[in-house]
Amino acid sequence: MTGNIWDASADVAIVIPTNVGWKHNGENVMGRGVARQAATRYWALAEGYGYWCKAEGDRLYERVEGDGRRLICFPVKPLALNPSMSWQQPADLHLLERSAVALAALSHRSVWLPLVGCGNGGLNPADVLPILERLLDDRFTLVELSTAPTCRRHDPYATTGGDAEPVMPDANGS
Repeated sequence: MTGNIWDASADVAIVIPTNVGWKHNGENVMGRGVARQAATRYWALAEGYGYWCKAEGDRLYERVEGDGRRLICFPVKPLALNPSMSWQQPADLHLLERSAVALAALSHRSVWLPLVGCGNGGLNPADVLPILERLLDDRFTLVELSTAPTCRRHDPYATTGGDAEPVMPDANGS
């Protein structure tokens, strides 16, 4: 389907492609794409996932937000030698496949996911789609984003759409 992944009803879990790493303050770097959108909407996500990465490594991280939204952080980029630089790694097909196996084992009735690893991760959709098609059943809906995900800060009090500059981590991952 094509559209906005955030238009899913509250009972649909949303998959967020992520890296396995953390900044000096412990937060995961969520600076682009659906990850950035999620971190903007749910301010505690980056901190929670960063601490999870430190403790659990490259495993799925699931949380339920205050509005009832289920989020599933789906690792596609491996841990770098310097954890604050993991976001710069290319996505890894083996990690993506392990994450997809773990995702398929969850008992959710409905899960929406973007084409994981193919945005900032740099993977070719022709390599990723066969893995997802083989491992995921009809509970999973692949959402082709209707527009490129934005990396803009969202001001919930603004009367117009957020026009802030893109927010990206610096070279130290802060």
